[in-house]
Amino acid sequence: MALAAIGALAGDAPPSTLFPIGVYWQPTGSFDLWKSRGVNTVIGFYSKPSDMAEFNRAAVSKWLWMIRNPAANPAEDLHQKNLLAWAHADEPDINGVASGTLAADYLKWKTVDPTRPVIVNFSGQNAQYQADGLSDALYQQYSQSADWISSDVYPVTAWNHPDWIDKNAKLNLKDPANNGGVPFNPGNSVDKLRALSGGKKQLAYIETSFQNIGKGPAKGARGATAAEVRGETWDAILHGARGIVYFPQSFHPDKTDATPASVVAEMKRTNAKITEMAAVLNSGSDASSNPMTLGGGLEGTWREYAGKMYYFVLNFSHTAARNAKVTLTGAAGKSMIEAMDESRKLTAMNGSIIDNFAPYQLHIYETTATTGNFAPAIIVAGAVPEPVCMAGWMLSAGMLMRRCRPSKASTSLCT
Repeated sequence: MALAAIGALAGDAPPSTLFPIGVYWQPTGSFDLWKSRGVNTVIGFYSKPSDMAEFNRAAVSKWLWMIRNPAANPAEDLHQKNLLAWAHADEPDINGVASGTLAADYLKWKTVDPTRPVIVNFSGQNAQYQADGLSDALYQQYSQSADWISSDVYPVTAWNHPDWIDKNAKLNLKDPANNGGVPFNPGNSVDKLRALSGGKKQLAYIETSFQNIGKGPAKGARGATAAEVRGETWDAILHGARGIVYFPQSFHPDKTDATPASVVAEMKRTNAKITEMAAVLNSGSDASSNPMTLGGGLEGTWREYAGKMYYFVLNFSHTAARNAKVTLTGAAGKSMIEAMDESRKLTAMNGSIIDNFAPYQLHIYETTATTGNFAPAIIVAGAVPEPVCMAGWMLSAGMLMRRCRPSKASTSLCT
């Protein structure tokens, strides 16, 4: 699948096997580095034609997809290779941009190229919490001027709230930052904005660094650990994100990439698994996450692809899940389960299995689909264990509350 996706970059249309794995606002000299980490898409915004030309040249030469604002004359982008989508200016919601401004730009761009997707990125915390008086109705208006929606919320490094990415943690409903009972995290932002946009394609930003937003960060403030980054990434995907974007910046001092080595190592493993499973993940509907009904800290999604059923189950918690019951949507009867690369077998009874999960561990289960209930068959459990073993199996077929934004006219991170 990876080879097919790379080969298609010579054309104008992305392959169906592409699952965008992006990185935000990196210098062109680092594109090789990010590609080695499994990234296939670079995201930028440029007002100077020379900067945009350099961005285009570097991305195409490295066989990377691009998401950026249109050229000053959008018609110049009609034959621009690898331009995956046009982007509105970042976070119009918290930057006071009128919905009418987005509507006018969208009409202008779509008049030039009706086939090119347009994406808008929102502050996920504001969209969830309706902070600053930003109503659901406003996000609905904004979403009419985009084909794809993305959102950024960084629970650990921006909010110092690792409990917001732990389904087993009890929320403090007296916390003024989040007293609504729904924690701010990538998956919940995807859910909220998918509903407000009427089921449009969602992408999610993922924190990878200690952003150090203020000169005097809160006591205990830190970046997300490797396991937490893995958990947030799969949480977003399990909730229906059809692309992820890494946000690796730090602000005091300014660094375009402050991702620690441990997170980089986990990012490579996670990106390899996402790329391997891209065709399966893309086979669902943008309008639904195909959720599984699971208890405790578990969450999951399922796909039917090429005559098989796939189940992605994540322990979205800092605590291990022992002897956890996993109900495989639509499955019935008795099946023997082989956990590949783990030297163990499990038995599914009446469509359910019992399995163990380390913190933020993902298991992927596969079985044959038939009309009605699934036939008793071998189910392969491909684990993404904590912390380092990512040996998997091959398919049979083959921004934050108020983020400092990069200057659009320079390589400086902050305006």
